[in-house]
Amino acid sequence: MYDALLRGDVDILTGLGYREERAELMLYPDLPMGNTIYSLIKKQERTDITPDPKSLMGHKVGALEGPMATAIENYLSENDVEAQIVIYTDLTVRDQALMDGQVDAVILESSATSGIKEIQSIAEIGANEYYVCVAKNRPDILEDLNDAQLAMFQAYPNLRDELYTKWFRHNAQSVALSEREIKWVEEHPELKIGYFSSYLPYCGVDEDGNVTGIIKDIVPELLSTINVSEVTPVYISYDNYDDMIAALEDKEIDVLFPMLSEYWTAEKYGVMPTDSVVSAYYNLVYKGTYPDMDTATIAFRKSNSLVQAYSMLRYPNAKIELYNSVQDCLDAVVDGRIDATLINGLRTPAYLLYDKKYASLHFSQLAGSVPLGFATRRNESSTVEFFNHAIGQIDPDFGLNHTHLYEDNQQISTVEFIRQNWWIVVIPFFVVFLVILIFAVREIKKNKEYLFIEAAHNKELTEKLEEISGLNEALTGEKQRAEAANNAKTDFLFNMSHDIRTPMNAIMGFRDLLEKHQDEPEKRADYLRKIEDASNILLSIINNVLEMARIESGMANIEESIYGTEQLSDSLSSIFGELMKHKDISFTNTVDVEHEYVYCDPVKLREIYANILSNAYKYTPNGGQVTMHLEELPFDKEGWALY
Repeated sequence: MYDALLRGDVDILTGLGYREERAELMLYPDLPMGNTIYSLIKKQERTDITPDPKSLMGHKVGALEGPMATAIENYLSENDVEAQIVIYTDLTVRDQALMDGQVDAVILESSATSGIKEIQSIAEIGANEYYVCVAKNRPDILEDLNDAQLAMFQAYPNLRDELYTKWFRHNAQSVALSEREIKWVEEHPELKIGYFSSYLPYCGVDEDGNVTGIIKDIVPELLSTINVSEVTPVYISYDNYDDMIAALEDKEIDVLFPMLSEYWTAEKYGVMPTDSVVSAYYNLVYKGTYPDMDTATIAFRKSNSLVQAYSMLRYPNAKIELYNSVQDCLDAVVDGRIDATLINGLRTPAYLLYDKKYASLHFSQLAGSVPLGFATRRNESSTVEFFNHAIGQIDPDFGLNHTHLYEDNQQISTVEFIRQNWWIVVIPFFVVFLVILIFAVREIKKNKEYLFIEAAHNKELTEKLEEISGLNEALTGEKQRAEAANNAKTDFLFNMSHDIRTPMNAIMGFRDLLEKHQDEPEKRADYLRKIEDASNILLSIINNVLEMARIESGMANIEESIYGTEQLSDSLSSIFGELMKHKDISFTNTVDVEHEYVYCDPVKLREIYANILSNAYKYTPNGGQVTMHLEELPFDKEGWALY
């Protein structure tokens, strides 16, 4: 690229240091593009080399040719140190020389993204400005460049610092630990972190009692960013913020989270805050018009004194009253006992949607963000130094980008929705259930009456047959056939009573399951579908009463329609599968067909297989096994198959 600039193949080349011999070959603008600091770097294990320049006496120092080499020459000369300077033209070779021990120290730029690991910065030895250079044959570009840079830096005087922070914050030099930080790591094989147990999305406790929130993401990120693997974080939760402060004072924990990263609050609690890792904001929740905060009374949760401290800082004249929970604070605002309450901005919508009684409340976001970080004891400056070093290396938006993963979604649950709108769910369910129950009771009552009539008729017929039994064999045969027919009807009615019990038990069972799992939409939909299947089977059984009359009169019909074999299998499996579970019966249902849809009488098919499966359920002992397999076999008639 450098040669291309000299040839005029490119017009501009960035990042070139100033050298007099170069000024004759290219054009330099009036203002530098930026500057870089040269630092002396060693491996952490080299304890013989210290910030004292004299410790370099007799050692080898590696540097890239050019300004770096000049900087180390001047540094050694100024400090009257005799050391060998090894010049390299390739930074990879230079870095490897340090790792292999061929040199004792090297010179790095502050913006270097070197692959050297476990290094330590000894001292800054100089600095160098670098420029946007222009080809010799393009003075017109140089004029525009000078005007543009002057205007840009006048309008944005901090632009270079912001760009440096954005692009060069995380580099080989910035991640290197100081001697104090190395000692701190050695003294903290376990880092005990106290956190507030109910402050999502920042920190909290999950259903299993483990830490959750952005804290469990930020701490590993801080350690890995500065290449620290020797420290194991241990998280300890506290339900009350003041208890966590006391634990810090008693040295039960090393740091706590969260703490406002400003010194008024830190002074109040007697702690030392770190830089912020995430910015929060608060909403003022009130009823009616916006309250006068100079005379207002504000409600807070007793356990969260951190928000109380923030309120005292922002509203020093306001009166504070404490309640057990956020909901209690909101209730006080609704009832008019309190003028307002403060809630974390990410949690406000969830709380206000939690109950209809909060519909009358309003909220306004307070101006300015609230910086949250860690805190430690006031005499633990090395801990703060370590944390601030790591915080300076991670993406400033890391914490904010992770908050959505842990938002305290207290949206109204299914159970709460049913509690508030019970009529929407309960009334339709019981209407359907009541209709089915009335119909079933009516049909059973009819069947019982029919059974008694038939029993009386059978008795009368038997008596008459006994009177004429001796007449002839023909009459005797007729009697036997009549008795067989009546017995068949009797058996049918008794069996039908048993068959009705099976889907009725299923309906009642799924109704109980539906009540237990109201907050699980998928299960709720599945149980309603199974209740529908059981109701259809119950209805088909009841229709058998009418079907018997048709059969006797010779008027029974096969009602053919297109029906899916998978649908038949699923319908039966959904009913009897749950019943089998109650007897610990292993129930297997398989389907192996080529043509799923067939012409058939679905009602009669369901009745046949419902009877078969009902008997299987009834006569299979607990712990047994029932297998239902539907298979299609070839048939020699086109358009037909044997199932």
